[in-house]
Amino acid sequence: MNEKPTDTTINRKHPAVPRDSPQRFFRNGRLVAMPVKRRNVRIALSVIVEDFERGRAYTEEEINTIVLQYHDDYCVLRRALVNERFLERDAAGQRYWRADLL
Repeated sequence: MNEKPTDTTINRKHPAVPRDSPQRFFRNGRLVAMPVKRRNVRIALSVIVEDFERGRAYTEEEINTIVLQYHDDYCVLRRALVNERFLERDAAGQRYWRADLL
């Protein structure tokens, strides 16, 4: 029989994280899954972008190395960081830098 875990079991395994906390998308420092809603995507990305220094240029390989710490699908995260304007890149896509919007 598959029994539904009780609230205490869930809370013991995964302590409650406030609903407005970006950490609700992460377990052990890793992104559990890319959120669906754009607002939540931006919240999750706001955690990841903190690993990028302002005023420093990064190669694509450096971006991938940092993003891989959070999730194995580094292409999706890199693209999301650019699409949501957390990172900017040159026209050739060879150099990236943290946007100053934050």
